[in-house]
Amino acid sequence: MSPRQPSHPDPGAATAAWHRHESVIGVDEHDNEVGLLPRMEAHLSDPALHRAFMVLLVDGAGLLLLTRRSEHKLLWPGFWADSCAGHPRSGESVIEAGERRVHEELGCTSDLRSLGSFVYRAEYGDVGCEYELCHVLTGPILGEVSPDAAEVAEFKSFGPGVLKVLVRQRPDLFVPWLTECLSVFPF
Repeated sequence: MSPRQPSHPDPGAATAAWHRHESVIGVDEHDNEVGLLPRMEAHLSDPALHRAFMVLLVDGAGLLLLTRRSEHKLLWPGFWADSCAGHPRSGESVIEAGERRVHEELGCTSDLRSLGSFVYRAEYGDVGCEYELCHVLTGPILGEVSPDAAEVAEFKSFGPGVLKVLVRQRPDLFVPWLTECLSVFPF
């Protein structure tokens, strides 16, 4: 399948998730909450471990929907990633947050379930860092995918086996949390 462009070509009309004023939930290595952190502080210079999630949606043929991150993203712009990702808000479950972001970023819905979580840390040059306890969520694509252009440059479906080969051969095209996820969870 060839890559598809988002239906909202004007990023000014879209609503990017990177709201600098938002907080993220700081956690310890067992996912116990230790307090709220400013989002920018959690991703720059000396980052703190915080709760995050990534979603891998599956189409009717069993293929994984991946998105290439918008050039407007602060970290890893233009890289292939998951279907969508984000941070739960205070008082919001990881599943609720994942379903919210699927709708906000991709325009569709899903009934998500958790596969588990892993911790990773990755530097993006001198721009910032991800240090996250990342929950992996998956579910079917329900409805038509119509991504927010501020979030998604393009999207494409991949067979799990083909994806693992691509990630191994060309890791420079993919975000580090996807690479880590594929090494931890079977698809």
